[in-house]
This record gives sequence, C-alpha cells and structure tokens, in this order.
Amino acid sequence: MALYSLSELKILVVEDNRFMQEWLSDPLKAMNVGVVEIARSGNRAKKLMANNSYDLIIIDQEMEDDTEFLAKPVSAKVLHRRISGIIEAPRNFIRTDAYFGPDRRRRHDPNFVGPKRRKGDK
Repeated sequence: MALYSLSELKILVVEDNRFMQEWLSDPLKAMNVGVVEIARSGNRAKKLMANNSYDLIIIDQEMEDDTEFLAKPVSAKVLHRRISGIIEAPRNFIRTDAYFGPDRRRRHDPNFVGPKRRKGDK
C-alpha cells in the first residue's frame, strides 16, 4: 500500500458519541489530515455540507436521526486502508430518483451475460 500525503484532505466525521469522535479524529490527525470536522448529528452534517466541500465523510450508521452516508470503519488500520482505497480507486457518483452516491458496480465485465438492470446500461 502506498503512503499518501493527506494534508490536503478535508474530512467530516458524523458521530454522536464523544468517545468515538475522539477515537476517529485522533488517528486522522495523526495521519496529518488537513481538516477534521465533527458533526454530532446527521442534521448538523447536512448543514455543514451545504456550506463546505469535504473529500470524505465518515458516519456512525446507528445514529438516531436518519442520514445517508457511509458507515465508519472499526479500526485505525482499516480507516487508513479505506482512505488509501478511495485515493487509489475512486468511484463515480450516480444519481437516480431513489439514490445518490457512489456507483456500487466495482468493475465492468464485457463477458457479462445476465439481464441489464439499469437504464444507463447498454
């Protein structure tokens, strides 16, 4: 795994538990992430996102208010690995009536013989 300078990254951590806020932000700061901001609720995160641009958002998937972000990793090592993975293999974002987010398809298989299930598939 390559080492990257993360000093230009701006990361939003959406977490309502103070211990987990520190548990996530401390390793990010140790990795020299440029900006680490904390939102204690999904509603606060949405307000921050309306006025800021983030490179990465890490969220507690079991927060009480409904949010639509990715779940947080469970260890500092996994956190670093996932950040590196995003840098090495970023995914395109798609928008439909029911979903906006990263394209979940990881690869294009020219030999796929199953049914085309998406309007954009050719």
